[in-house]
Formats: sequence, C-alpha cells, structure tokens
Amino acid sequence: MSGFSVNKSSVDEVQAPHPFQRYGRPLFDAETLPGAVASMIIMRYPPDVTGPPHTHPEVELFFCLQGSGEVTIDDETHLVEPGTAVYVPSEATHQPKNTGNTDLELLAVLVPSRNLAAWRR
Repeated sequence: MSGFSVNKSSVDEVQAPHPFQRYGRPLFDAETLPGAVASMIIMRYPPDVTGPPHTHPEVELFFCLQGSGEVTIDDETHLVEPGTAVYVPSEATHQPKNTGNTDLELLAVLVPSRNLAAWRR
C-alpha cells in the first residue's frame, strides 16, 4: 500500500442516527483504504451534547482538536481541551461530553480498523 492523505473539507459531515446530536467525518477505514490497520474519524459535539455510553472491541484514541469537554471511561472522567489525548481500552464503556459553549471536536482513531460505513451516507 502506498501513502494516503485526505482533507476533512473533502469529506461530508454526517449526523449520528436519531436521537443523538453528534456529527462525524469519516476520514478512512479498511473499506475506503484497503489494508488500513486503523480507522480515523473526526467527531463533533455541539455545546451541551453528550454522546451515548457505548463499548466496542476496538481500542479508541481521542485527540481533542477544539473545544472543551470530558470523556468518561468506565467510572473515570478525563477532561479534554485542545491538545489532550485520551486512550480508551477495548470493551471499556466510554462517553464523550461537550461541557463548553463551542463545538467539541475530537479526532478518533480506532484500532484495529472498523468499518465506518454508517458515517458515509
């Protein structure tokens, strides 16, 4: 496989299924980039929006691009602001939350790669 690059402005932002108010821009996964060992998506949470508590088999790495908030992993809450990285172990219950008054934008990397087809509509 050769190198790959994508600009977020070239990827449509999609709203999560109702009733959630979070948005995602899937940058790549193993479906769009065969052989990729990780998936990457930019998640955006408007002010006062909390993502659903959920688990999945992939490890998830968050990197805060803008805004402020928190990521709760099991019973531990981690504050995030631009430049903060958060590691979420496989199968850990986790939940991002925007606690600020501007959008919270998190770069999420899932390892191994997860099919992000639900975010490509």
